Amino acid sequence: MKIEESETKNPIGDLQVVTEIRISNKEQIDNLMQNYNGAYSLSIENMSLLNINELDRLTQKLDILHIRIPNHFDCEHGKHRERYNYSVEEYKELRIVVDKIIRNIDTNALEIEKFLYVYMELGEIIYDFDENGEPNENPEAHNLKGALLKKQAVCEGYALALRQALECIGIECKYIEGYPHKPEGTKWEGHAWNQVKINGKWYNCDLTWDADKIREGRELDYCLQSDEEFINHEEFAIDLSKWREECQESYDRNIINNCRHKIQNKTNEIEEYTR
Repeated sequence: MKIEESETKNPIGDLQVVTEIRISNKEQIDNLMQNYNGAYSLSIENMSLLNINELDRLTQKLDILHIRIPNHFDCEHGKHRERYNYSVEEYKELRIVVDKIIRNIDTNALEIEKFLYVYMELGEIIYDFDENGEPNENPEAHNLKGALLKKQAVCEGYALALRQALECIGIECKYIEGYPHKPEGTKWEGHAWNQVKINGKWYNCDLTWDADKIREGRELDYCLQSDEEFINHEEFAIDLSKWREECQESYDRNIINNCRHKIQNKTNEIEEYTR
């Protein structure tokens, strides 16, 4: 557990020094409960480390000013391009949404089935354009609040939401940033996607580019691909060489399609039952 002081703005806009505690495993939550008092900001490596019951226990003893969730680097390094602050109540809202997504997953399901269930659920998020048809610059479009609470986000929100939901069911997932390529080879603006570990192997996936296909029931084009097949993406050349994984092969498309249809049929049955 790492403790450091950082500057943040209080509700009236003034800078204040806040003690931040970085949490990277559940044992540190217990340590925090037993040995600390006072007001702190929490930075947690992912949402799987802090469920609502654990947060309620913490807030009975500590004054939690806000909760931060890093985009990609672990809490020990602290090299985050962007981090968003969530209040305790906002974090609870986010965790409730994640819990609703994962609660219908069969614990005995294959790892690929668990992954695809989350992938397809989050594929219902709508890409957030502004009034000029450009990616929305509103901060919420780039964080978990937009993706999970408003169901509208840009690529960053999609990738953050996928990482957090998968980590909460024990599937390792990484957030990657880079530049997607246009067909003629020129680069677009920055983009975000994920790498996910299924049955011990790493794969690339881009939920933002698959979301329309998910909503329309079409075959997925950017799901669980090798580096060679994932040719339209190029990760940022900043510190991420140690973060991203080598993806040597693509997942079997027939298995993906079979699992996708199975999940869609189950989802339709659940929706019919709950009407």
